[in-house]
Amino acid sequence: MEREEILTIYKAGPEAVINLIEHQDAIIAKLEKRVKSLEERLKKNCHNSSKCLPRNNITKLTSFK
Repeated sequence: MEREEILTIYKAGPEAVINLIEHQDAIIAKLEKRVKSLEERLKKNCHNSSKCLPRNNITKLTSFK
C-alpha cells in the first residue's frame, strides 16, 4: 500500500482506518495459519511420515528432468 493511499484512508476518518486495520488483521491471521501449516509439513520426513517417498523413487523422479 502506498503512502498516499494510507493518507487518503486516514483523512476519510476513524471508521476507514478501523476497517483497513481489521482487513489487514484478517489477512495476517490467514497467512499465519498458512505458514504454520507449511511449517508442519516441512517437519515431516521419512522417519515420522507414512507419505514420504522411498529414496530410490525420489532419484527416479529427478532423473526425468
